[in-house]
Amino acid sequence: MTNEELKILASHVLIELDDYECQKINKHWDLISSQLVIIKKIKNLDNVKPMNYPGDLANKFSSMREDCGTNVSQRQDLLKNSKFHDEVYFKINGVIKNEK
Repeated sequence: MTNEELKILASHVLIELDDYECQKINKHWDLISSQLVIIKKIKNLDNVKPMNYPGDLANKFSSMREDCGTNVSQRQDLLKNSKFHDEVYFKINGVIKNEK
């Protein structure tokens, strides 16, 4: 599609495009078109039902395990990894100098 054709289509929905945007749209359209050609070559797609949400598949698998929360406090274990900490927080060097 030419830039002028794109600009005419865009003007119908009250969008103004410059040449750079037209080139980007054409580049994306070429990619989509090439993917559609590949998809058309796949056989037996007539019986495939579209998924409403990609999570539909994940929900089927999540029911295979029991999801139990635990009340494990890892704070002390994590604080052991740092030389500089108090009872609750890591201590770090200041990044803002206090100039008076």
